[in-house]
Amino acid sequence: MPAEVSLAKKTRSEVSSFFFKRVNSLHDLTSFIIPHFFNYPLLSQKSADFNLFKQIVNLINTKAHLTDVGLQKNCKYKSLNELRSI
Repeated sequence: MPAEVSLAKKTRSEVSSFFFKRVNSLHDLTSFIIPHFFNYPLLSQKSADFNLFKQIVNLINTKAHLTDVGLQKNCKYKSLNELRSI
């Protein structure tokens, strides 16, 4: 197992050139993950998947997922994602 160096909430593996970020909260998603992929967009189908993901996170942030309309939107986004993965 490679040795790891902790850099705040990021971790870098000493034997390879990648970083990974542990997401522990909704705040981590909205403050770190979504802005990162907004600044460095994904390519191909992953971009469309990420856009759906952002919409779902937005529903959760506004607590709209707790309403009937929000739940329907969430189910619609999930269905759209499943259709694309066929």
